[in-house]
Amino acid sequence: RGCLFNCSFCINEVFNRMYRGKGKRLRQKSVDMILKELRSAREIQPGAGTIFFADDLFLSDKKFYAEFAPRFKAEINLPYLINGFPFYIDDNVARLMKESGCDTFAVGTETGNEEKRFNIFKKRIKNEEFIRMAKILKKYGIQIYTSSIFVYPGETFEDALSTVELQHQMGTDHPFSSYLIPYPNTEI
Repeated sequence: RGCLFNCSFCINEVFNRMYRGKGKRLRQKSVDMILKELRSAREIQPGAGTIFFADDLFLSDKKFYAEFAPRFKAEINLPYLINGFPFYIDDNVARLMKESGCDTFAVGTETGNEEKRFNIFKKRIKNEEFIRMAKILKKYGIQIYTSSIFVYPGETFEDALSTVELQHQMGTDHPFSSYLIPYPNTEI
Protein backbone atom coordinates (compact mmCIF):
# COMPACT_ATOMS: atom_id res chain seq x y z
CA ARG A 1 0.00 0.00 0.00
CA GLY A 2 2.98 2.23 -0.66
CA CYS A 3 6.20 3.16 1.04
CA LEU A 4 7.78 6.48 1.96
CA PHE A 5 11.31 5.15 1.53
CA ASN A 6 13.50 4.31 -1.46
CA CYS A 7 15.74 1.45 -0.35
CA SER A 8 17.85 0.47 -3.36
CA PHE A 9 17.01 -3.26 -3.17
CA CYS A 10 13.26 -3.01 -2.61
CA ILE A 11 10.53 -3.33 -5.21
CA ASN A 12 8.71 -0.45 -3.49
CA GLU A 13 11.40 1.87 -4.82
CA VAL A 14 10.37 0.83 -8.36
CA PHE A 15 6.70 1.41 -7.55
CA ASN A 16 7.53 4.84 -6.12
CA ARG A 17 9.11 5.79 -9.46
CA MET A 18 6.32 4.24 -11.55
CA TYR A 19 3.53 5.99 -9.68
CA ARG A 20 5.24 9.32 -8.93
CA GLY A 21 2.74 12.13 -9.38
CA LYS A 22 -0.23 9.76 -9.70
CA GLY A 23 -1.65 9.99 -6.20
CA LYS A 24 -0.73 9.49 -2.60
CA ARG A 25 2.50 7.63 -2.02
CA LEU A 26 1.12 5.88 1.05
CA ARG A 27 -2.41 4.55 1.36
CA GLN A 28 -3.65 3.20 4.65
CA LYS A 29 -6.88 1.38 5.37
CA SER A 30 -9.05 2.56 8.23
CA VAL A 31 -9.07 0.68 11.52
CA ASP A 32 -12.69 -0.31 10.81
CA MET A 33 -11.74 -1.80 7.43
CA ILE A 34 -8.77 -3.73 8.79
CA LEU A 35 -10.85 -5.22 11.61
CA LYS A 36 -13.66 -6.09 9.20
CA GLU A 37 -11.17 -7.91 6.94
CA LEU A 38 -9.67 -9.73 9.92
CA ARG A 39 -13.09 -10.89 11.14
CA SER A 40 -13.82 -12.17 7.63
CA ALA A 41 -10.45 -13.95 7.48
CA ARG A 42 -11.12 -15.61 10.84
CA GLU A 43 -14.41 -16.98 9.47
CA ILE A 44 -12.56 -18.46 6.48
CA GLN A 45 -9.58 -19.67 8.54
CA PRO A 46 -10.95 -20.33 12.05
CA GLY A 47 -7.80 -22.24 13.02
CA ALA A 48 -5.44 -19.34 12.32
CA GLY A 49 -3.29 -18.75 15.36
CA THR A 50 -1.18 -15.71 14.42
CA ILE A 51 -1.54 -12.66 12.19
CA PHE A 52 1.36 -11.08 10.31
CA PHE A 53 1.02 -7.45 9.29
CA ALA A 54 3.41 -7.22 6.33
CA ASP A 55 3.36 -3.44 6.28
CA ASP A 56 6.58 -1.57 7.06
CA LEU A 57 4.61 1.59 7.79
CA PHE A 58 1.85 0.15 9.99
CA LEU A 59 3.26 2.00 13.00
CA SER A 60 4.04 5.23 11.16
CA ASP A 61 0.82 6.95 12.27
CA LYS A 62 0.78 6.84 16.07
CA LYS A 63 -2.81 8.12 16.27
CA PHE A 64 -3.94 5.29 13.97
CA TYR A 65 -2.07 2.68 16.00
CA ALA A 66 -3.39 4.06 19.32
CA GLU A 67 -6.91 3.45 17.98
CA PHE A 68 -6.06 0.11 16.37
CA ALA A 69 -4.25 -1.65 19.24
CA PRO A 70 -7.02 -1.76 21.88
CA ARG A 71 -9.71 -2.49 19.30
CA PHE A 72 -7.65 -5.33 17.85
CA LYS A 73 -7.28 -6.82 21.33
CA ALA A 74 -11.01 -6.51 22.04
CA GLU A 75 -12.29 -7.67 18.65
CA ILE A 76 -9.69 -10.11 17.28
CA ASN A 77 -7.45 -11.08 20.21
CA LEU A 78 -4.83 -13.15 18.40
CA PRO A 79 -1.07 -12.90 18.70
CA TYR A 80 0.48 -10.96 15.86
CA LEU A 81 3.76 -9.87 14.46
CA ILE A 82 4.48 -6.68 12.67
CA ASN A 83 7.40 -5.27 10.76
CA GLY A 84 8.64 -1.76 10.49
CA PHE A 85 11.38 0.73 11.10
CA PRO A 86 13.08 1.37 14.45
CA PHE A 87 12.25 5.08 14.59
CA TYR A 88 8.54 4.23 14.99
CA ILE A 89 9.23 2.41 18.24
CA ASP A 90 9.02 4.32 21.49
CA ASP A 91 7.93 3.32 24.98
CA ASN A 92 4.25 4.07 24.39
CA VAL A 93 4.08 2.21 21.07
CA ALA A 94 5.88 -0.83 22.54
CA ARG A 95 3.46 -0.87 25.48
CA LEU A 96 0.49 -0.76 23.09
CA MET A 97 2.07 -3.51 21.01
CA LYS A 98 2.45 -5.78 24.03
CA GLU A 99 -1.00 -5.03 25.46
CA SER A 100 -2.69 -5.73 22.12
CA GLY A 101 -0.96 -9.08 21.56
CA CYS A 102 2.07 -8.25 19.41
CA ASP A 103 4.73 -10.80 20.28
CA THR A 104 7.29 -10.16 17.53
CA PHE A 105 8.63 -7.13 15.69
CA ALA A 106 10.48 -7.70 12.41
CA VAL A 107 13.03 -5.23 11.12
CA GLY A 108 15.51 -5.23 8.26
CA THR A 109 19.02 -4.34 9.37
CA GLU A 110 20.52 -5.39 6.00
CA THR A 111 24.12 -5.01 7.21
CA GLY A 112 26.02 -4.05 10.33
CA ASN A 113 28.17 -1.64 8.31
CA GLU A 114 26.38 1.73 8.56
CA GLU A 115 28.27 3.32 5.68
CA LYS A 116 27.29 0.48 3.33
CA ARG A 117 23.71 0.43 4.66
CA PHE A 118 23.52 4.16 3.83
CA ASN A 119 25.31 4.14 0.48
CA ILE A 120 24.56 0.74 -1.04
CA PHE A 121 21.12 -0.04 0.40
CA LYS A 122 20.03 3.63 0.73
CA LYS A 123 18.66 2.85 4.17
CA ARG A 124 19.73 5.66 6.48
CA ILE A 125 19.33 4.07 9.89
CA LYS A 126 22.23 4.02 12.33
CA ASN A 127 23.17 0.94 14.35
CA GLU A 128 22.47 2.86 17.55
CA GLU A 129 18.85 3.33 16.41
CA PHE A 130 18.42 -0.44 15.96
CA ILE A 131 19.94 -1.03 19.40
CA ARG A 132 17.76 1.67 21.02
CA MET A 133 14.65 0.08 19.48
CA ALA A 134 15.69 -3.39 20.63
CA LYS A 135 16.12 -2.26 24.23
CA ILE A 136 12.60 -0.85 24.29
CA LEU A 137 11.07 -3.96 22.73
CA LYS A 138 12.96 -6.27 25.10
CA LYS A 139 11.69 -4.22 28.06
CA TYR A 140 8.16 -5.23 27.03
CA GLY A 141 9.02 -8.85 26.21
CA ILE A 142 8.54 -8.43 22.46
CA GLN A 143 10.73 -10.71 20.37
CA ILE A 144 12.87 -9.32 17.57
CA TYR A 145 13.11 -10.83 14.09
CA THR A 146 15.85 -9.32 11.95
CA SER A 147 16.59 -9.76 8.29
CA SER A 148 20.01 -9.10 6.85
CA ILE A 149 21.59 -9.37 3.43
CA PHE A 150 24.90 -11.06 2.71
CA VAL A 151 26.97 -11.24 -0.49
CA TYR A 152 26.20 -7.71 -1.66
CA PRO A 153 28.49 -5.52 -3.80
CA GLY A 154 31.60 -4.52 -1.86
CA GLU A 155 30.87 -6.65 1.20
CA THR A 156 33.94 -7.80 3.10
CA PHE A 157 34.38 -10.54 5.65
CA GLU A 158 34.54 -7.82 8.32
CA ASP A 159 31.20 -6.45 7.08
CA ALA A 160 29.62 -9.88 7.46
CA LEU A 161 30.98 -10.13 11.01
CA SER A 162 29.64 -6.64 11.81
CA THR A 163 26.19 -7.81 10.71
CA VAL A 164 26.33 -10.77 13.07
CA GLU A 165 27.64 -8.50 15.87
CA LEU A 166 24.74 -6.07 15.37
CA GLN A 167 22.31 -8.98 15.78
CA HIS A 168 24.03 -9.87 19.07
CA GLN A 169 23.94 -6.28 20.30
CA MET A 170 20.21 -6.14 19.55
CA GLY A 171 19.50 -9.44 21.27
CA THR A 172 17.83 -10.73 18.12
CA ASP A 173 15.56 -13.69 18.82
CA HIS A 174 14.99 -14.74 15.22
CA PRO A 175 17.81 -13.82 12.82
CA PHE A 176 17.11 -14.32 9.13
CA SER A 177 19.58 -13.73 6.35
CA SER A 178 19.65 -14.08 2.61
CA TYR A 179 21.92 -13.34 -0.27
CA LEU A 180 21.25 -10.18 -2.21
CA ILE A 181 18.70 -10.86 -4.92
CA PRO A 182 18.67 -7.80 -7.19
CA TYR A 183 15.13 -7.42 -8.53
CA PRO A 184 14.82 -6.07 -12.08
CA ASN A 185 14.70 -2.27 -12.33
CA THR A 186 15.66 -1.68 -8.70
CA GLU A 187 18.51 0.77 -8.16
CA ILE A 188 20.85 -1.91 -6.83
